[in-house]
Amino acid sequence: MNKNSRKEQLYYEAFKLFLQHQYDGVSINDIEKATNMTRGAIFYYHENKLELFKAVVKHFFIDRQKAQSTVSYENKTLKEYINSYVDTIGLQMGSLSKTIQEVGATSASKAYIIMGLKLREYSEDLNQEYTAIRNKTLANWIAAIQNAVASGEIRENVDIVTLAEIFLSNYLGLSIWESFQSGLNIEHLRYNLNHLYDLIKK
Repeated sequence: MNKNSRKEQLYYEAFKLFLQHQYDGVSINDIEKATNMTRGAIFYYHENKLELFKAVVKHFFIDRQKAQSTVSYENKTLKEYINSYVDTIGLQMGSLSKTIQEVGATSASKAYIIMGLKLREYSEDLNQEYTAIRNKTLANWIAAIQNAVASGEIRENVDIVTLAEIFLSNYLGLSIWESFQSGLNIEHLRYNLNHLYDLIKK
C-alpha cells in the first residue's frame, strides 16, 4: 500500500470513529485497531490525535462544505441557481454516502451536524474557515437575488439580505431537523427552496 493509500485509509477510518464517538470518545488505541496501523505509523502523518482530528475534519467536512460557496450565480436565473445549489449539496452528500452507510444514516447525520457545531472547541482556525465559507455562500445568495430583482424575475419589494438568509437557513435548519430521521432529504430541500421562489417570483 502506498503512502497516499495509507493516509486515505487513516483519514477514512478515523473519520468513521469521530462520527460515531466524537473527538473525546476516540483514543489512539481505537484508531490503531480500526486502521491496523501502529502508533508510529499514525504519528508519521500527524503528531497527535488533535492534529489528526483537525486534518480529518478539514478533509471530510470543511473542504466538502466549501463546494456550496463555489456555486456560480452568474448568467443564471435565481431558479437555476437554486437548483444548482441543491445539486451541489446532493453531490457533497453522495461523496460521504459510503461512510454514512457504514456508520448508520441517522447516527452519522446527527454526528456530522454536531461536528460542525463543535469546531470552535477544537480549532479556531477551522471554525474561522467554516465561517468564511458560510459568509461566502450567503454573499452568493445575496448576489443571485439582486440579479433576480434587477432582471425582473422576482418582485422588487423583497428584503434581499433577509431573503438570502432565509434560503440559506432553510438548508441549515432542514439539515438539523432531518438529522433526527435518516439525514437530509435532498428533494425535500429542493421542494422547499423552489416553493419559496414561487412565493416571490413575478
